Amino acid sequence: MPRGRPPSNKSAAAAGSGSSAQDAALPVIPSPYASLDTDAALSAMDVDAEDLVNPALFRLTSGMPLHELEAMVKETDGCERALIEEIRILEEAAGVGEAD
Repeated sequence: MPRGRPPSNKSAAAAGSGSSAQDAALPVIPSPYASLDTDAALSAMDVDAEDLVNPALFRLTSGMPLHELEAMVKETDGCERALIEEIRILEEAAGVGEAD
């Protein structure tokens, strides 16, 4: 077989090597946010993201020493403060942002 890209599903099906299960169309899953306006959808997505992120972070960090987790939180807090200050400086230079 020549080197290069593997055959696509279309070329594999044309060659007779594709199965009917692969060729069947995947079902369309409706979005749970389709009936919501933009603000409501974004709000719902934030809640859903928290519901997914918190357990994932818990699994990823289980077994890590507490002092390492505290150092990571301290470092991210410092990065966040620096980014907020940088955004403030850029907004001030561009003449946009909140008026004090």
